[in-house]
Amino acid sequence: MHDWQDIVKQHGPLVWRVAFRVLQDRDDAADCHQEVFIDAMRRTKSTTIEDWPAFLRWLTVQRAIDRLRSRNKLRDRIDAETEVDEVITHVAPDSEAKLNELTVIVRTELANIPELQAQVFWLHCIEEVALSDIASQLGLSHSHVRVLLHRCRERLRAAMEINHPSLTEKNKR
Repeated sequence: MHDWQDIVKQHGPLVWRVAFRVLQDRDDAADCHQEVFIDAMRRTKSTTIEDWPAFLRWLTVQRAIDRLRSRNKLRDRIDAETEVDEVITHVAPDSEAKLNELTVIVRTELANIPELQAQVFWLHCIEEVALSDIASQLGLSHSHVRVLLHRCRERLRAAMEINHPSLTEKNKR
């Protein structure tokens, strides 16, 4: 039996940081935080966890990307074009703002990419988890994880060229 109060106390800040980094919304991150620990309780009934931080980081990315997908579906129903234009319009022209703009775009595009590819991309490129650790956590071979990462990057590149040509034109010069 696990001491869940201790697990939440010890790893809760990690789960919160990852959830907030993906979602950029306190309410969504708080909901995701709760979902992660509920899901972890369910999953640990049938399996032993050897590396709690890696397990919880992976589970958080998975749940947060699910929330991004739900958010994007809702946004599509409301009026995505207006909302995205408003976000991009309010970004300041300095380099930090450009990075934030790019992060918003990548976050939006990740919601349209196959889940496993999106998880691998976020864990490796944003959370800076080693590919071997991702492979171990997901139960995949190292080469499979590399293929998933490559496919995700290609899909993101293609989506950026289609949906945000002004950003990709600057990079080609």
